[in-house]
Amino acid sequence: AVVSTQSTGTTFGAKINLKIQEYVEWLTSPEYISEMLTLFKESFWPNGIWADPSPERQPHVLNLTKFMAHTKMQGMISDELKNIIGKDTVREGVDMLFRMFQAKELNRLLFYKMIESFIEATFPDNKVKQTLSLLRNNINRRAIIRSHSVC
Repeated sequence: AVVSTQSTGTTFGAKINLKIQEYVEWLTSPEYISEMLTLFKESFWPNGIWADPSPERQPHVLNLTKFMAHTKMQGMISDELKNIIGKDTVREGVDMLFRMFQAKELNRLLFYKMIESFIEATFPDNKVKQTLSLLRNNINRRAIIRSHSVC
């Protein structure tokens, strides 16, 4: 029984690992990156013009969207992973992750970090990390000066 459990776990682990590798390869393919950059550009600058801000959403729409997103996140986890890790553990983990995504400031920082990482990976020879570090220091310095200035 122990050998059967170990071989089943190994088989599921190999399948999950293969799926993760395939997904990462797809996400980093030139075609996908090009498609996402085009979508990003068209979202912010449709027809080359800065897009109008989205209208403010009503509270009931926000709550419905939040519920649907939470439900979608719960449904994204494969049954194989739920069986390996445990359904309660997966549910609690998804709930915790969902609550983390509700913090606007953390989302903004996560977005900036993802953009930085994307730029660093896309242009590895351009010393992007050092440039962004200098930019960040300059912004922090200005914020400190502004907070200490007397108006």
